[in-house]
Amino acid sequence: MSDSRRISLKAVVFGALTDIGGSLLAMTAVGLIVNILLSGQDVPPEELERQLQRPGFMVPSLLLGLAFTMLGGFVAGRVSGRSEAIHGAIVGSVCLVLSLLLWPLSTSVPPWHATVSLLGAVPLGLLGGYLAAITRDERIL
Repeated sequence: MSDSRRISLKAVVFGALTDIGGSLLAMTAVGLIVNILLSGQDVPPEELERQLQRPGFMVPSLLLGLAFTMLGGFVAGRVSGRSEAIHGAIVGSVCLVLSLLLWPLSTSVPPWHATVSLLGAVPLGLLGGYLAAITRDERIL
């Protein structure tokens, strides 16, 4: 296989770490903010958990997670410098497999949330890689 067709493991790892790390950090920050806001109101822990399951929290968290998948695909595409869309799709696939493996541990995640996350992983990773390809010759920072 020629060098231009090889998959860059480094790019895939950086992309997956961007997706997973960014998603975890963002969700932790949002959860802490909600917890702080509600704890000042003497909300019992059961109510806090119920509030975190409402669509007003779940939909933005879903969109944020999918945005990090797209960013991970973009990072993989930029780091690879070649076959950007393929690298992005691989990042989405890696995160899809990890999500499937961790699904049994996430009992508080509603099925609709998990389903949309799983269905969106590869296409959004691919989109991120595609965006990296069309911005290949542009400086980002």
